[in-house]
Amino acid sequence: MQTPPFRLVRQDLGALPIFDRTMQRIELLEHLAEAMGQARYAEAILPLLKSILIERNALYAIREWAAPYDPALVYGGGYGDDALARALTRSWNPIAPVC
Repeated sequence: MQTPPFRLVRQDLGALPIFDRTMQRIELLEHLAEAMGQARYAEAILPLLKSILIERNALYAIREWAAPYDPALVYGGGYGDDALARALTRSWNPIAPVC
């Protein structure tokens, strides 16, 4: 029995391409990285912003929210809720050490 050569995977786009382009134009990632001191925290904030703009979710539900979307459009798909919480802590007080 042969496996089919193609597998169709449905992924939503929604408003993410518009938000991505806008965030790139205003260089949001660069500004956040400069303000927060580290690019990884800034990258973790972007999916939170997109989640708030599209459909507000609890912090622990970000992965479930991002699942139907194209991973290329949702930055930081590999971040867990702990990393997102640390990024939020860093955004609240950029000079405070984060464990």
